[in-house]
Amino acid sequence: MPQQALQLNIKNPDNLYNPRPFGYSHMVEVQHFRRIIHVAGQGGENSEGTLSKDFSKQVLQAFCNLKIALDSVDATLQNIAMLRVLIVHHDKEKLNILIQTMRQL
Repeated sequence: MPQQALQLNIKNPDNLYNPRPFGYSHMVEVQHFRRIIHVAGQGGENSEGTLSKDFSKQVLQAFCNLKIALDSVDATLQNIAMLRVLIVHHDKEKLNILIQTMRQL
């Protein structure tokens, strides 16, 4: 995807708290796009369908799977305007793992 074809302007109004340490933004303005790609939910299973028992490995694998899907249409993680995350049996430890993984990526 040509860089000039898509512009994502991340917005975090001053009157709201800073969400960046938590791996997200309050708003993203999308400009100059020609296509929208919807990617089905990507879980933590590897290419053989095996799911690690280690949650941090599941999260990393899910993002690797997402990257593979995006690569197939010449897009990157930086082209994502909206990301929905579902964590089964959500807790603070799992949230912190997700946040750290997103920050690294």
